[in-house]
Amino acid sequence: METQSVNGVAFKQSSGSSITGTDSLEETFDTFLLLLTTQLQNQDPLDPLDTNQFTEQLVNFTSVEQQIKSNQLLEEMLAGQKNSGLATAISLIGNSIEYAGNVVALNGGSAGMKYILPASANTATIEIYDTSGNLLRSVPVEASSGQHDFTWDGKTDDGTAVADGLYAFRLVALDNEGTEVDSAINPIATVTGVETVGDEILLRSGNDLLIPLSDLRSVHGQPQPQEQPQA
Repeated sequence: METQSVNGVAFKQSSGSSITGTDSLEETFDTFLLLLTTQLQNQDPLDPLDTNQFTEQLVNFTSVEQQIKSNQLLEEMLAGQKNSGLATAISLIGNSIEYAGNVVALNGGSAGMKYILPASANTATIEIYDTSGNLLRSVPVEASSGQHDFTWDGKTDDGTAVADGLYAFRLVALDNEGTEVDSAINPIATVTGVETVGDEILLRSGNDLLIPLSDLRSVHGQPQPQEQPQA
């Protein structure tokens, strides 16, 4: 317990207490008014209490009340946004999506991606790496401007098939002078579930891949038969 003071009148309050809602605020305000009334009834007529202090206390209570209500409104808005995002995520289950990132899930010996190149690109190569950073495959791909599809067949440069799982990739696009140019590549996955971690909503694909909902770039609907893997 610690001693607090309102306009010079001491009262005790638990050191662990705090005002966290309008109910608690109203109780505290009632206590303040009771103390104020008692002070006014017992003040010295020759040395009256300073009314400026009363006004300041009332203003402080009003400010705290407004802040609490603002916080409650913000929490309600955030909860509404999260529920809306969760409903959106659930509706994606079973759909094929395109997402931002450099990790792809090899599933059934196949992994799909889409990449976009500028007109200045002369050559383009997609590199596939394992989780240890070892380069497994380097595939020259179509380098014309615009969007293209690429499907990795799950094989290394020497033709060895790797196990299903997570792999990293990189798109390297060069102009006529061998300078790297801006490009974009997004993997494709089928949503199989939804998870939440704290306030973040994650889309699950298979057993290993978790994709933040904020990384979603497009929805392609139900999965379509994949094209033949690039040579």
